[in-house]
Amino acid sequence: MNIIKACLRCNNGGSSDDENLKILLGLVTGDGGRNANQIIDHLASTLEKNKILQTTIFEGRLTNTPTGRQIAIEFDQASYCRSVTRITKGLYFSESGKALGLAAWVSVFEPSNSYIAVDNALRSMPRKSLNGGTFTYAHQIFEDGGSVWQFNFFNRHEVLAWTGPPVP
Repeated sequence: MNIIKACLRCNNGGSSDDENLKILLGLVTGDGGRNANQIIDHLASTLEKNKILQTTIFEGRLTNTPTGRQIAIEFDQASYCRSVTRITKGLYFSESGKALGLAAWVSVFEPSNSYIAVDNALRSMPRKSLNGGTFTYAHQIFEDGGSVWQFNFFNRHEVLAWTGPPVP
């Protein structure tokens, strides 16, 4: 796993959001993809360590359907955006050597027709790969320090992020 240094203030309280993101990504990407066993192992490890998350998923949130029991969890968009924001700020620092700062804005978007030109432009740029290729990204940092990012998890889940310039 790649680790990007972050001050305690920037990363404090992020583990719960990151665990939620890990579960979401596992559910979205783990259905028979080439990394299915690896994803299942990561999910099992996370759930084994986090009893509250385990309880949230497996107790009181199962839905009986004609095909059997299925997991039904709520999507916490705020938690998701906080995790993607931390990833963006960490990679911004790694790529530029400058911290965005706590007050810098980051906007997180799912790729859609509204952002197709940006998404396509980033797809044509050289990609960087982390964690054995399970996470890839492309980015552009502009002259004013603002930036745009395209992240891909397990080659199955994509997200875009925009940032303003660094704020001291």
